[in-house]
Amino acid sequence: MTPRVSILIPSYNLGRFLPATLDSIRAQTYSDYEVLIADDGSSEPIRDVIKPYLDDKRFSFVQWQPNRGPHAAIYYLYTQARGEFWCPFSSDDLFHPDFLARRLEFMSAHPHASLLYGPTEYIDEEGSLVEYEYPYTLPTCMDSKTALRLLLQHNFVAGPGIMLRANMVKRILGYYVPEWKYVQDWFMWMLVASTGFDFVFD
Repeated sequence: MTPRVSILIPSYNLGRFLPATLDSIRAQTYSDYEVLIADDGSSEPIRDVIKPYLDDKRFSFVQWQPNRGPHAAIYYLYTQARGEFWCPFSSDDLFHPDFLARRLEFMSAHPHASLLYGPTEYIDEEGSLVEYEYPYTLPTCMDSKTALRLLLQHNFVAGPGIMLRANMVKRILGYYVPEWKYVQDWFMWMLVASTGFDFVFD
């Protein structure tokens, strides 16, 4: 059975954070998802860290050597995702329990949206909140031309809060360059804006 949401987690030497990340996913009030975890050539035994989670058939794991970099890792996961909606996620990020349910509610209310995002909370290695104020004031719904114009100036999209509409991303995935080393998220948001569909802010 095809899951509605694919959560994509590339990881490189961040295994110490993965249990908390995966626990935050298992605590979701919405449960129709798959979790794709990729070990991008880590020098630590990430498989040992996540082994207990693989008993849940919604979780899967792949690893390779050597390290290919974040572009190649997330690109591979994009090509494997089966869900109607995709959430690219980092291996040191956490979801609030109602994250998926709320994001899906917003996506249903905005069928012309290709990307849904929002502000994030910053935490330190001990899990304590770091004082931070989201620096942008943005409309709830932004047309693609405006989004692309702003993205060419700065990356206003906070990565951990993303939900993508998969059929839109598939249109531009062939233009993604997995060999690049930096700003893989910013580059993807620009490509998504080129589809002509809206960005929605929660």
